[in-house]
Amino acid sequence: QIFIIKNIAESFIKRGVMGQVSQLWTPQVINFSDADMQITSHLYALVQLLEQMTDRSHYQQMMLNLQQAVFYAMADAVNTLPMADKTEETVNNKDLLFKQFLSLVGSSNGRIRSVTAFAEMLNITPKYLSVVVCEVSGQTPAHWIKYYVVNIIAQRLTQTNKTVKEISVGLDFPNPVGLAAGLDKNGSCIDGLASLGFGFLELGTVTPRPQPGNPKPRMFRLPDAKGLINRMGFNNDGVDVLVENVKASRFYQKKRGILGLNIGKNAITPIEKAVDDYLICLEKVYPVADYIAINISSPNTKNLRQLQGESELDNLLGQLTQARETLAQKHARYVPLALKIAPDIDDEQTVHIADALLRHKIDGVIATNTTISRDAVKHLKHGLETGGLSGAPVKDASTHVIRALKKVLGDAIPIIGVGGILSGEDAQEKIDAGASLVQVLTGMIYSGPGLVRNCIQTLRRNAQ
Repeated sequence: QIFIIKNIAESFIKRGVMGQVSQLWTPQVINFSDADMQITSHLYALVQLLEQMTDRSHYQQMMLNLQQAVFYAMADAVNTLPMADKTEETVNNKDLLFKQFLSLVGSSNGRIRSVTAFAEMLNITPKYLSVVVCEVSGQTPAHWIKYYVVNIIAQRLTQTNKTVKEISVGLDFPNPVGLAAGLDKNGSCIDGLASLGFGFLELGTVTPRPQPGNPKPRMFRLPDAKGLINRMGFNNDGVDVLVENVKASRFYQKKRGILGLNIGKNAITPIEKAVDDYLICLEKVYPVADYIAINISSPNTKNLRQLQGESELDNLLGQLTQARETLAQKHARYVPLALKIAPDIDDEQTVHIADALLRHKIDGVIATNTTISRDAVKHLKHGLETGGLSGAPVKDASTHVIRALKKVLGDAIPIIGVGGILSGEDAQEKIDAGASLVQVLTGMIYSGPGLVRNCIQTLRRNAQ
């Protein structure tokens, strides 16, 4: 079965059916070494290609047969191939069943997300699998599937590189490559993301109260430009949930790295009351954050970018730094503040922002957020969707802002460079422009999780 699946998949890949192969995370891209992972990835590529066919009905049975074959192939690989006479009544060892379930989830490489599929592999009903898993672990099967997708795959893909040191904003970073805010708004995947090798993680943006964000669809890929447009709108479960998730993570408990928490305002909060939301979040995240990022540059919350204006920014930063002094005394620890700004500002606006940062003694600046410009993508499908554009199309604008900031700030305030980093060379460009640290997010969609290690190695090699 394995041989057949692999060869059928490879034949489709070599033929380049529908020209879709280059957009998939094939084993060649992410360098899987485990045979079962390669097989699953080949199958996934094949199924994705078949789904692109115009006449899908002709391939439905073929797809089902292939999926069933790979289920049992993976089950056999972990010595948990279900016996034909296995029933719920004969499964007496629930701990063993739970371990078998976890083994199957791990060997699936995250390609299988259905609880029903795993139940079929174990020859039991989905309901019984849910009962057993919940009873043994206190969590649903869906929770463990999500856990393995983020944590186990991450651990197999990369190894954390702890040889690079970067001192910035008063903190000791294991390496200068971080995760940008927006991927893990609620702190649901902290430990898994940390295992990708990041020197620091930035979670959020989080708001005082939970909010669903903007209506769907609200995210669009632009593969030809290696870009992404989103209008998520700070969808999150609220600051209290984020804080609890941080406290529950091993990353926080074991002090395994630098954790930044990104804060913003609720959509229903009038812009005149925005400072109140930032103060609420500041107070709640302060005890658990290594640094706090103030997001005033998302284009997806109405009027938010008004806070980049001179008077509005002075008021916001003044109140935040005053509150920080009180919190520092209360908690006996100083937590740096960093301001996240937009790329859609001219040099004069950049100077005004830099002056405000110096005047209020802000510890860092994150340059930049997504852009509202569509010059580079307006001819593409989805190119005119509203929202913030990230990825390769924002790279030059982001780098320009970094250079402009560096001219004013010098070494007084460190810059975190973000925007359009899809390779180690892109990361080096940000450093050369004046950044002390870099962050990635959209780049991982097009370059894979190995982008983190690639950036670390490039920066370390050039630093030598």
